[in-house]
Formats: sequence, C-alpha cells, structure tokens
Amino acid sequence: MPGNRRGFPQKISRRVQLLNLVESSQHQIEIPRVHDLNTLEVILDGEIVVGTAAALAVPAESPAQLLQRVDLVANGKDVLEQIPYTIAVHGNFPRRFDAEVTQPGTTVATHPFRAVAFLDRVVPDSLRPKDTAFKAFNTNLLQMLITTGQASDILDPDATTTLTLQNTTIEVVAHSLLEDPEGDRDEAKVVRKRTLQTETFTGSNNNLRVKLPTGNKIRFVQVHALDDAGGNFFDPTDALINSMSVAIDGVDVRHNLTYGATRSANRSRWGIAPPAGFALADSVAENELAKMTNYWDLRRASLAELVIDHAAPTGNGRIEVVIDEYIGVPD
Repeated sequence: MPGNRRGFPQKISRRVQLLNLVESSQHQIEIPRVHDLNTLEVILDGEIVVGTAAALAVPAESPAQLLQRVDLVANGKDVLEQIPYTIAVHGNFPRRFDAEVTQPGTTVATHPFRAVAFLDRVVPDSLRPKDTAFKAFNTNLLQMLITTGQASDILDPDATTTLTLQNTTIEVVAHSLLEDPEGDRDEAKVVRKRTLQTETFTGSNNNLRVKLPTGNKIRFVQVHALDDAGGNFFDPTDALINSMSVAIDGVDVRHNLTYGATRSANRSRWGIAPPAGFALADSVAENELAKMTNYWDLRRASLAELVIDHAAPTGNGRIEVVIDEYIGVPD
C-alpha cells in the first residue's frame, strides 16, 4: 500500500456504529475484523429530562451506570472483555488521563450527559504497544455486547420526580493498525483478556478469597469498592477495603499491601491519583515499562487467589474484581 513502508503500521480510526440507546436492553455490535485492533472507544451521549420535581442526588460515577456492562466476544464463545462500564470509564488510569465525564444536573430541566470509555486491546504502557494489538482478522466473528440500564440509574429521583432520556446514543469507534501487507498476518500474538468477578456482602471479612484464573500470565488485578449506604446507588468508597494480597499456590505472595499503600504505588507508577474506590495490584515495578516477562506466571500454578480484608459497609457492600490476563505469552 502506498505510504506504508515495512515496519511502520498506519493508524485507522473509524466509527463502527452509532445507535439509539434502548433502556433495560442489550445492544449487539459487529466489530470489523480487518486489521490489528488497538482500542475500542465507547461513547455514551445524551440528555435527561427531569420533570415535576428535582432529583435528590447525582451518583458519584454518573452517568456511566446507564451502561451496566460491556462484553467483547470472539467467535461466539471466547470472552475477551467483560467489564462494567463504570470501571472502563473511571478506572482506566494506566492510560494516565482523567475520565471524560459530563454529569447531569438535578433541577427540573433538560440536562446533557456524557461518558467515554477506552477498551484497550493493547497494553498502553508497554515497550511496544503495537505488538500487543489484537489480530481481529484471525477471528470468524467479533461482537460487542452492551447491557443498558434505566434513566433512574444516573439520578436519584424524588418520589414525584419523572426522568426521561432523550437523544441518547451509544457510539462505538475502532482504532486499528494497518500492518505491512507483506508481513506475516498469521504470526502468533498474545491475546489480552479481562474478566469480572463480583462479591457482595453486608458485614466485615478479613479473609475474603477471590480465585484468579490460572493457565496464563496476569498483568494486574483491579478492585472497585462500592457501598450503597442504605440508599438506591452503589457509590465508590475508600473506607471499605483494609488490605489486599495476591498469593500463588498459597505460599508465593506477590502483593501484600494495605489499600492505601496500594493506591500510593498506583499513583507513583502512573502519575495520577486513582479515583475513589479503585486500587490495582500490579505485577510491574513502579519504574518500569510493562514487559510480559515480568507478569505473574500462572501457567503452571494450581491455585491463585486475591485475598481481601474489608470492613463492614454502611449499607450493602460490593467489590468488583477485574483480572487482566494474557494468553499465549511465550516462555
């Protein structure tokens, strides 16, 4: 291709789909399978009409709750991404930028809102991010599934408040790399996979154990701590988790820090403060680029666990755990 010299991939950014949001539904979007997939951008944009009486409050992570979860599935069965939209918007601090969010107001009026998430198929802070791009052309089918909530998920209404969404859309953008056409399109590459586990509780526990997948390498384990404080919404909190550790086969402890110390290490590595409720047990040292040789190797492990010591929530507590693993990492 003209202008595409060997070794210099060309970036392609294009809209995949723009669709009108349907509440309490699931939208299915076909992702192009032509090039190396770098990042998928999911943009929520719209307006909410507050009528009759003012709403009581705006949840801390609003309006991201309107999209409950985003899944990326290859070949109809291989889950590559399974993540709450709130985490995709607010918890992607390895990209070193603040979340792009416009929250709605509570007064009787029409309020705009917006949230943007980047679902990276690459490792943004690695030595050669392009080498970790997903070879979408090797799949037979690549689909994004977006599960939606309701208008009342982004504002806390009074008993007489009416909430109506209007002009609300979901836009999906694909950022891809056009590789050298003379290159080896069948060359094996590692595949990034992010999966979700959720724990709910009402009391304290100094030994909450979350089993981590074995058989691959893990880059990091991310936690998102939430408390509904007896109300209608789960808001992020830094008062729930006391400490967290990652242990392999029960004795090989790779991370064992307080929640506060973990967040400080995150801040040291990425140069920004993690948002409230977020902390990340990272396999990569604070002063290094992400190299897969440094990831936690669970290919021969029989058991891996995240162990959390948490306090009692004010109301109902929830901890969302996202595991970032890599399939096909060579020895």
